[in-house]
Amino acid sequence: MNFSRQREIIYEQVRNFPVHPTAEEVYRALKNDNPNLSLGTVYRNLNLLADEGTITRMAFPVERYDYNT
Repeated sequence: MNFSRQREIIYEQVRNFPVHPTAEEVYRALKNDNPNLSLGTVYRNLNLLADEGTITRMAFPVERYDYNT
């Protein structure tokens, strides 16, 4: 799968996050530098990355994502 610019920054944010972030945490971390980014885009790309096995979706009470579990 080709990485769009938005998918790339979302992926890098998850890779560099010190804990297992939620979609909202990824969104908040990226929003200031990427004002056109929407929460829906973050959710969509996190799910695509998880479905292809690039990151792991973790089923806590609130879904979290991780690059290296």
